[in-house]
Amino acid sequence: MKPAAYPIHRPLATPQFQHSAFRPAAFTLIELLVVIAIIGVLAGLVLATLSRVRQTANRATCTSNMRQMGVALLNYASDNKSTLPPGLFWDRHAAAYMGISTAATANNLPDGNTTPSKMFWCPADSRAFPADRPRSYSANRIHPDDATVGVFNNVNNKPSMRMEQITLPSRTILIVEIFTGSYATNKQWEQSAAIVAGWYTAAATGPRTASGDYYHGSGQNYLFADGHVLCLPINKVKAPNNLWKPNP
Repeated sequence: MKPAAYPIHRPLATPQFQHSAFRPAAFTLIELLVVIAIIGVLAGLVLATLSRVRQTANRATCTSNMRQMGVALLNYASDNKSTLPPGLFWDRHAAAYMGISTAATANNLPDGNTTPSKMFWCPADSRAFPADRPRSYSANRIHPDDATVGVFNNVNNKPSMRMEQITLPSRTILIVEIFTGSYATNKQWEQSAAIVAGWYTAAATGPRTASGDYYHGSGQNYLFADGHVLCLPINKVKAPNNLWKPNP
């Protein structure tokens, strides 16, 4: 009797792809470029957002500074028979009501060693302060050629206007941000001077930083005689709006 025949089981052939089936695929050049482009777009959005946040914060700080200047100037007037301080020294008189050393507002700092007060500095003003003019703000001066323009007197230590002489306090500018360029016709902002003539002509082009931008986006901050502060575009303060005139 022949022994029973058993089938011989041979191992199955291993497919050639079995060892590489789970090998991770590499990025193609196109995929890599797409990822880089997405990262670039996201970075641009983040930087733009940070820039807007910084601009908003700078404007808020500047607005707060100017409101405190307004309170100080109105308190000075209250203590001085309703008369505003002389234009050339308005910041020194305001500083006395703001708890600030008047040395930080002096027109002639000794060798430029005294640090200007941050209360008189707009954080959007990135220029280096001249040693003798340590401020970002100027007062609306009485214009030498048109007495209907301006509030602060610039003749030596002569007093400025009385508050009751300002018929529309909510529409009369007291303090402005300075123009950082050199003085030019119809740009009545002398660089960091204590007082400025203001735009009383329709041809005025507006204060800009050295880079050509406005301090706060499309406009500047203005302190009005009733104490409020507004950030206004340039066309809102030029003639014929007459915001420089206490009695338009």
